[in-house]
Amino acid sequence: MFVAGEQNAHEWIDFELLLRGLNELGARPLVLSMPIDGRYFDRFGVGRLFRDLYYKRIRGLAQVHDVPLVDFEDHDLDEDFLADHHDHLTAKGWLYFDKALDDFFHDRLVLQPGT
Repeated sequence: MFVAGEQNAHEWIDFELLLRGLNELGARPLVLSMPIDGRYFDRFGVGRLFRDLYYKRIRGLAQVHDVPLVDFEDHDLDEDFLADHHDHLTAKGWLYFDKALDDFFHDRLVLQPGT
């Protein structure tokens, strides 16, 4: 169910149109993507293999449209990164987001290969 929902979500079309439009306008965007709460989804049978489909897809779209991406995938199992219903940042999560934004706007953002 997770895989079908992720692969067929209409939001991917919207996201790709947004990236394409930003490129056509000459914008300099940065995509920040919250990690999936791996601990939460593991309990419902959505293991790492399935979550990797999301990370792979968002990376692929960012790469095709030459848009830098910080997906925070390395915090997939970090219990201190997300809070509430697993889709809100904690204070720690906000610190990472804020640092990525600050580094991007001051040309200090160093991305790993493939991001």
